[in-house]
Amino acid sequence: MRSSGTAYLTGRSRCFSRSGIGQEQKMPAMKLKVTYLDDDREDVEIKVTPRAQVNTETHIGGDWGRMAILSLYHMAWGTLRKSDPENTPDFEKWLDTVEDVAEVAPAKPDPTQQDRSDEVSYL
Repeated sequence: MRSSGTAYLTGRSRCFSRSGIGQEQKMPAMKLKVTYLDDDREDVEIKVTPRAQVNTETHIGGDWGRMAILSLYHMAWGTLRKSDPENTPDFEKWLDTVEDVAEVAPAKPDPTQQDRSDEVSYL
């Protein structure tokens, strides 16, 4: 995800980008698709967790630009490891089972649907 401004993490798998003075732009949570080498194993789509983002930043020393591929794979692994530690081996072994990790493009909003983002629902 690239932005014209500085990205600020909010701690909820989302971040804001300041593209100008007083202008904030909400960026959606990152979703990744993991494709495995083994044809018997289904591809998975995951929503990257804040823990995986922070651990990845710590692991690579905060240099996302120069370590884009490592960052992407490490975030996918970290999210899977947290959700299913029994079936997710350590990072190096997991890498040997993966064919690809790619960012999933956010779904385009349906222009025929009414925007209800301002409505509050109480259950």
